[in-house]
Amino acid sequence: MRTPCNPSYGWSLVFAALLAIASKSPAQTRPLEIVFQGNSVNTASANRPGEDRPLPVARHLIDSRSVACRAASEWLPAKQLRQHAQAVQQLYCKEDACTRQAANTIARVLQLQADHQQDLAAAMALRGYYARAAISEQFELLKQSGDALQNQRERQTAMQQKGLAAAVDLTSLDREVIALNLQRIQLEQRERQLRESLNEATHMQYAWRDSTLEPLEVREQTLDVEYLEHFALVHRHDLAALRCLSDQINSGTAPMLSSIVNSATGMANLPLPKRCLLDRLLGREDNSVLTNNLKESIAIASETQASAIRREVSEKAISLELAYQRIALSKETTASWTKRQEQLERLAELGDSRPADRVLAQSSLLGAQAIEIERRLEAKLAEIALAEACGGLSQRCCQGLAWLVTTER
Repeated sequence: MRTPCNPSYGWSLVFAALLAIASKSPAQTRPLEIVFQGNSVNTASANRPGEDRPLPVARHLIDSRSVACRAASEWLPAKQLRQHAQAVQQLYCKEDACTRQAANTIARVLQLQADHQQDLAAAMALRGYYARAAISEQFELLKQSGDALQNQRERQTAMQQKGLAAAVDLTSLDREVIALNLQRIQLEQRERQLRESLNEATHMQYAWRDSTLEPLEVREQTLDVEYLEHFALVHRHDLAALRCLSDQINSGTAPMLSSIVNSATGMANLPLPKRCLLDRLLGREDNSVLTNNLKESIAIASETQASAIRREVSEKAISLELAYQRIALSKETTASWTKRQEQLERLAELGDSRPADRVLAQSSLLGAQAIEIERRLEAKLAEIALAEACGGLSQRCCQGLAWLVTTER
C-alpha cells in the first residue's frame, strides 16, 4: 500500500504577509453583556442605572475562538489526513489481527497529524483575526489624526483672515492629509485581504462591518516556562504520533509500519533489512531485526522532536516576555508626549500659544499611540505563537477555553 504523505498548506502564507500592522486603541464603549452560544458570542449594550431609554439592537460579536475553531474544522490538509485514516482502516478491516493492528496504528498516526494541522490552522486564523482588529483601531487613529489636522487648518486660516501670519506652514498640513489618505487606502486593501482570507479559511461569510471584534488587549502574564515545556510534551500531537508508532511496533506490525517510518520520523531513505530469497521460499519470517531497527529509529525521532519542542516553547516564551517589555516602553513614550501636550495647553491658556510646538506634540502623540498599538499586536502574535508551540490550540478554542496557557492552574 502506498502511504499518503503529509499535505502542504501553502495558502496559509496569505496570513503571514499581513501580521505587521499597527493599530490604535478603540474609543471607549458602553458596557457589554456577553452571552455565549456554543462557539459564538452575542453582545448587547447595557443601560446605565437610572436610564430609561430602551436597549439598542444587539450587535453580534465575532469571537476569536469561534473563528479559530471554524478554521481548524475546515482546514483541508486535516480533512485529507482523516480521509486517508478512514481509508486505511477500511482497506485492511478483513485482514489478520496483526495487519489490522498495524492499519489501526497508521490510521491513529494520521489522525494525530490531522490534529496537529488543525492547531496550525487555528493559529493562522487567530493571527488574521487580531491583525484585522488592529486595522479597525488604526482606522480610528487615522480619523483622530484627520480631525486634528482639520482643526489646526481652521485655526491657522482664521489667523490669516485677521491679517496675521500663519504660525504653521499650511502646505505641510496638506502633505499630512495626503499621507493620511495614502495610509487609509493601504489599510482598506489590507482589511479586504484579511476579510477574504478569514472567510475562505472558515468557509463563512462573516458580517464583519456589522459586527464587533474583541479589542486588541494584551495583559502581561507570568510565564512558567518549565510547566509550559511539560504541557507541550503532553499536548503536541506531532510528538504523540511518534509515541503512538513506538508503542505499537512488534514483530507482527513491523513490516507494515515500516512503510510509514520515513514520513513519520522525517528521515529519508531509512535502511531497512530485507528478507532473502531463501527465507521467502521456505516461508520463514524473522522480523526481529526490522522491529528493533524501527524502535530505535522512532525512539531517536521522538527524543529529537521532544528536544525541539522544549526549545521552541522556551524561545517563544522569551519572545513574549520581550514583547511585554516593549509595550511598557511604548506606553512610557505615549505618556511623555501626553504630558508635553498638556504643558503646551496650559501655556496657551496663559497667552503663550506656541502653535508649531503644539502641532509637533500632537502629531508625535498620535505616532506614539500608533507604535504602542503596533507593540500590542506584536505581543498578541507572540502569545499566539506560544499557544501554538504548546499544542492543543484548536481544541481549547473549540471548547471555549482560554487559548493561551501561561502557568499551571
